[in-house]
Amino acid sequence: MSQILTILFGVGILYLALTSRMRTYIQVIALQGFILFLLIVRDFGHIDWFTFFFLAFETLAFKTIIVPVMLWRIVERTHVAREADPNIPQFGSIVIGTIVFLSGFAVTDWVSRTDPSVDALAFGIAVSTLIIAFFIILSRKKLITQVMGYMLMQNAVALLMIAMAVELPLLVNLGVLLDIFTLMFLFLLFLGKLHSTYEETSREKLTSLRDQP
Repeated sequence: MSQILTILFGVGILYLALTSRMRTYIQVIALQGFILFLLIVRDFGHIDWFTFFFLAFETLAFKTIIVPVMLWRIVERTHVAREADPNIPQFGSIVIGTIVFLSGFAVTDWVSRTDPSVDALAFGIAVSTLIIAFFIILSRKKLITQVMGYMLMQNAVALLMIAMAVELPLLVNLGVLLDIFTLMFLFLLFLGKLHSTYEETSREKLTSLRDQP
């Protein structure tokens, strides 16, 4: 069951290379958050109660519900339905995304032979997801898409920790959660302010900004 969830986690990020719709990005972020929650539930017997409930809240409440709802509202507010003019054409994104995703299975095979204690499939999918998310940040122009790319990277890092069975102290997890929340709050606040000045929330608009004397 965990292998099916892990593959579904990776297929979600691969699908984003095939589409430019903002709502699809939000749905994939929510889906990945829910998958992370299920994977944590799977490891319930290996962690203490307090850590379990904290991680369950972080993945189910924050990653699956709160952040997608915030993103959905900002998309509705700014009326940005899709990434209309990415830096890399759609076909190029599909090719790159597919190559990276398949390379993740090569990493899976290498890890399975190198360190049997690591969940090889989750490790390979996490690495490929991290690379594709970084590619989305670099290849997309709209700021809201880049915010979503950062959230996808955070999901990939969470899956990587699960794959390596790394139990972070509670304060570290809390710091990660607060950092992500602060980042989301500032970006969404900035997007709303930018939209009140410009009709389109694209980072290209920032090139016209100059210091006033």
